[in-house]
Amino acid sequence: MRQQLDLGPIEISYAAALRGVVPRPIGQAFRYVRCGAMDVQEMIGLAASNPEGEFVFILANPAEARAAQERAYAMRLANLAFLGLSLDELTAAIADRTQTIAPADYCCIDLTGIHDPARHQVALQLAGKLVAPGGLFTVRYAPFAAPGDGLRFMVSEFAPELKPEQQLEFLQELKQLGYAALEGCPAQATALAQALAAQQPEIFLRDFGAPPSAPPAALTTIAALSPQQFGFVGDAAAAANYLEMTVPAPAQDLLYSLRDHLLYEIIKDFAAARAWRTDIWVKQPAELSDNLAKLFGNFFYGLADSTKPLPPSIPVNGKDIDLTAPVVTALFDLMRVMPVTIGDFLSHDIGREFKPTDVVMAVQLLTACGVAAPMRGSFGGMGQADAHYPRLAGQYNQQLRGVTLEGAEAMLASTVAGRPLRLRLQEALVLQAVDRVGFEESADALMEELLRISGNPAQARLIFTADTRPAPDFAENMIREICANHMVGWYALGILDAA
Repeated sequence: MRQQLDLGPIEISYAAALRGVVPRPIGQAFRYVRCGAMDVQEMIGLAASNPEGEFVFILANPAEARAAQERAYAMRLANLAFLGLSLDELTAAIADRTQTIAPADYCCIDLTGIHDPARHQVALQLAGKLVAPGGLFTVRYAPFAAPGDGLRFMVSEFAPELKPEQQLEFLQELKQLGYAALEGCPAQATALAQALAAQQPEIFLRDFGAPPSAPPAALTTIAALSPQQFGFVGDAAAAANYLEMTVPAPAQDLLYSLRDHLLYEIIKDFAAARAWRTDIWVKQPAELSDNLAKLFGNFFYGLADSTKPLPPSIPVNGKDIDLTAPVVTALFDLMRVMPVTIGDFLSHDIGREFKPTDVVMAVQLLTACGVAAPMRGSFGGMGQADAHYPRLAGQYNQQLRGVTLEGAEAMLASTVAGRPLRLRLQEALVLQAVDRVGFEESADALMEELLRISGNPAQARLIFTADTRPAPDFAENMIREICANHMVGWYALGILDAA
């Protein structure tokens, strides 16, 4: 079971909290608007996972929007709407008031499919109209318009100010910062290496001193959003807010020394060599705080994949991040059972010996490493649930009961995680069989699906090996293994009804 982390309200709120923005209380009603590139099924799952939210998804293709809305209606989901409008059409419709969209607490615009800087500006001007005061605006875009533009910007921006005796040192710093970027631009890497070897920096600065094909997108984003009363917060991906997680080890010390530079974000984009950046901006006035309880105490935290053990360390950008500290392992052990708040952990026997600040740091470490994830809620207890006849929770998830699984994965909603979850085909087949007929008859129900899949080579290779075939004992063993590994997680994340 894999969690789909893509610009949901919980992820955005947590990433903003890392930079001191006080998060919306979990469970409080909110509005969420998303434009641009998106996976429709994920968005429907996101709305189903956050029933207190009101969601508006804007697709450029009206036919796709109508089809998505019909799919949502079929699942009896009433807290979302799909609109079919391009960015230009949306801008015009808001201006002439033919389309009204209430200001949102979260607004996300994905520009990964749009490369024209003018189109970016249209999208950024929408932010002031779509985001409520105190709301969070997230925009995803390419840092540079073309490969090699990062280095050209660095040279054209800084080289004219250099004295001749500083030029060689500047090239050495370019090599250090561009450790990752130069791997994708072999011509630039070769020219830089030759200039350093010959100690002729002036030739390199001359050949690569022309400005980039377009200004760095971060600069134009700042220019567009700052006059609209937005303040830059950080990156929507929690890990990208940590230098050690973002850039290669050779560039880290130098980049850290530049953290107060006005062009730091652009320099970091060059050093990180990432294809996309995903900014979070907050519309003023916003509530800020340095109180850790206020920033992080409201979230639940659970494992991103409950089937994986805690590794002793995780390699990141040439360094190993140690995960053997007692507070880290204790948190992991408790989160294996169910998502918990920091307060839950501190009040539990396993967590009472640790300081709150150490627990916050451990949670942030596990989250940045992708081991844990912020969540919307937690397991509420078994209540009146029938352990012999588990039932899928919620209208969205109950669709699994009647569908024929065709791909490699199935998507379900989790009101605990606050985001959709992806199940491997094996997990989905077992869960479907158990939900349809209960444990006692589940092997027979699964056998029907296994026989069907055996005739589909693409799916069959995900289930069977060269030495296995559909048989009752295979189905029984598959159910036993999958349930042993995942049943607790299904209940803990609200996939199965525990009421």
